[in-house]
Amino acid sequence: MFKYIALYLLIFLSSINGYSQRFKPYHLHNAKYEHFLTRNLVTTNFDKLINKQDKYQGKHLTIKGLLVFDDFKVFIYANQARYNEFLNGSKVSRFQLLLKTDEIEFLRESCHLLEANIYGTFQKSENQNLNNIIGTFSNLCIIP
Repeated sequence: MFKYIALYLLIFLSSINGYSQRFKPYHLHNAKYEHFLTRNLVTTNFDKLINKQDKYQGKHLTIKGLLVFDDFKVFIYANQARYNEFLNGSKVSRFQLLLKTDEIEFLRESCHLLEANIYGTFQKSENQNLNNIIGTFSNLCIIP
């Protein structure tokens, strides 16, 4: 009887491990900033953040958007439609994610043009007319 239970448990655990491995490449979980996931994060959206940047300055936020990788920079757009407008030459507000080069390379293949939840510290941009970057996020955890 013990052999059957042990065998069942082994099969069950290996299936969970296989399932979790499918999602592993899509997560950037930075242990240095994992404490943000347990804090009382302020949940916001693009419109609120664009219109009330001073209110969110320096706060730990969570926001959902479309991840776009451009050379050695990562941007987040409100959605695919906004990104398409940007590609067509329209001025579209966006935020830049401050990541290291190795983090960008890790995420580029698996997360480009994927919606994600961003957890991080917001910093408004001083020169918003430059490339329509409204602000930046640092100290990041990204969960698509």
